[in-house]
Amino acid sequence: MQANDEDHWSDLMRRSQAGESQAYEQLLTELSDAIAGYVRHRFGQISFADDCVQESLIAIHQARHTFIRGRAIRPWVFAIVRNRTIDMMRRQRTHAAVFSDKVDAEALASKAAIEPDSNSAEAGAVLQALKPQHRQALVLTKVMGYSIAEAADQLEISTSAMKVRVHRATRAAVRALEAERE
Repeated sequence: MQANDEDHWSDLMRRSQAGESQAYEQLLTELSDAIAGYVRHRFGQISFADDCVQESLIAIHQARHTFIRGRAIRPWVFAIVRNRTIDMMRRQRTHAAVFSDKVDAEALASKAAIEPDSNSAEAGAVLQALKPQHRQALVLTKVMGYSIAEAADQLEISTSAMKVRVHRATRAAVRALEAERE
């Protein structure tokens, strides 16, 4: 069915790029089912699978002008779906880690959040002792691996404000670690 889908979807995309709204509606309807199946197969039963489908359809809509006629449509579509789903999974993971009262112990253990030689329990205790805005800044940048700009976008603040938060959080964490070791 993939070869038939390829030709059929390519034709629908070509017609929709030419302005046929019915062809575009049919394409999005058919892609919706295929995307849902792909997300389930590739990423398992994630709670926000429907959101992934919707976000992917929006991304396809926004990028439809970049589809080049004569090229395979499946790789183009599913590259968009894969990237959108991974972005959403990252946002979900970040949201859970930053805004929950408990810090993900596995993430702390795998990243050695504050100091390379600190253990995850000590790092978790230090993070819990920080102000929420400082904890969020450290978790996003040091645990989750976001850049300053990405972390700032997540918290909807400026990059300079994020730099200040990270600096102050790091100083406070170092002071807390030193106090614990005394």
